[in-house]
Amino acid sequence: MAIPKPAEALKLTLSDRATEIISDYFSEHEAFLAGEGQIISDWGAKYIGAVLRIAGLIHVAEEGEYASEIPSEIMRQAIEIGKYFLAHSAYAYSMMGNDLSIKKAQFVLGRIKREKITSVKRWELAKLCRGKYFKNSESIQPTLDLLESYGYIRIENAEDVQRPGRKSDTMIVVNPEVYSAEKADG
Repeated sequence: MAIPKPAEALKLTLSDRATEIISDYFSEHEAFLAGEGQIISDWGAKYIGAVLRIAGLIHVAEEGEYASEIPSEIMRQAIEIGKYFLAHSAYAYSMMGNDLSIKKAQFVLGRIKREKITSVKRWELAKLCRGKYFKNSESIQPTLDLLESYGYIRIENAEDVQRPGRKSDTMIVVNPEVYSAEKADG
């Protein structure tokens, strides 16, 4: 069965209230992605567009192709459907082992390997890794603790390493096996 293609594409617009609703929800979603939603940030970045497409599909299914303005109630329905997919995605990502703490640890270990670091001060490593995951040397500490628990690094606390004349910082010593395992794989 051939479906006729219209000469012009149907253009849908949002009502003023629907625009306000999706704008408010966008702000809420961005805050989620910046916090606990970082685990699904790659998928989550496309989420609002999917909600808008859902709204368009509901609108055309209910109103037909001649009604071009999407009302607020349809936008609310699309957001509710979108929330189902968001929850499902978060669960699926967690089942795949895409835990944010693991991602952070992989990121830090990748930087260590790329720079061929054998030992480094915590603040220097935090500076090297600053950006998406870490804002300062304190924020990197849980990731360093995780890497230490798996044997990739050893943390020598400031009070363990005293140097005369200057304030000590936590030292990170990289397990040499990190590099020998890499040579064995390559």
